[in-house]
Amino acid sequence: MPKEVKGVGVLVVRNNKILLGLRIGAHGADTWSPPGGKPKNAEESPGETAERELGEETGLKVYAMKQGPICTNYFEELDEVHRSMFVEAVTSSAYEPEVREPHKCKEWRWFDWYSLPENLFPPFKSLVEMGYIPRGITKKKNTA
Repeated sequence: MPKEVKGVGVLVVRNNKILLGLRIGAHGADTWSPPGGKPKNAEESPGETAERELGEETGLKVYAMKQGPICTNYFEELDEVHRSMFVEAVTSSAYEPEVREPHKCKEWRWFDWYSLPENLFPPFKSLVEMGYIPRGITKKKNTA
């Protein structure tokens, strides 16, 4: 039976773009992912995890947040089922993200939601494929 792992992905949108980091390491190496991670303990809420992880990874501070969907992915190489809750976070536009954990993330970059790179971290890819669009991203108009 695979181990269940809970995590939180932090969706930061600014100027109609989403913040993604290029992952380093064995798990999800060379894929783009929003900031995030696992709770420190069973008592840490998803919001607290989002706030802590965003600060640790980028130096950005959360001013407001909203819970988004949960995506479930099986990682065969780890024999783990990851349940990733996504949280939309508002940060100050006066600051840019910094690489604060260079052993985990090579760089942070802002991407147009409709021109995302192909190499997405599986939980984030699941979110995109389900058609979820975070607040702050302008929905495409139907041209039919």
